[in-house]
Amino acid sequence: MTIKTIVLAAMVAAIPAVASAQATMRNGTAPAPIMDNPVDETGHTIGSAVTPTPAQATIPDAVLNQVRGSHVRSISVNQQIAPGERLPKAVHLHAVHDYPKYRFAVVNDQRMIVDPHSRKIMQIVQ
Repeated sequence: MTIKTIVLAAMVAAIPAVASAQATMRNGTAPAPIMDNPVDETGHTIGSAVTPTPAQATIPDAVLNQVRGSHVRSISVNQQIAPGERLPKAVHLHAVHDYPKYRFAVVNDQRMIVDPHSRKIMQIVQ
């Protein structure tokens, strides 16, 4: 075999890889990947297993029961109260016995579990 034949064979073998690399971008966007799981309109995979964030984690029943049974006066704030929102520093966070990673507050007559570090509302307690 000559050098030209070897070089030609190597070039022919590399064509699929080069063509594949060029096909990954068209007009600045990558083609949609082929997936086994369906995707919703926001691009999140439906039905896949994910690790919940602290705000999405399941809160133990003992924490919820303790918050429901507490006798704490509600304070009023003029802001949206919803999971993921941060409570103002003026809102006192009450300890949850035996669960140091949770605090609770009663704001605008709603009981809520709060992340003590970020002050984000984790869950409104019904």
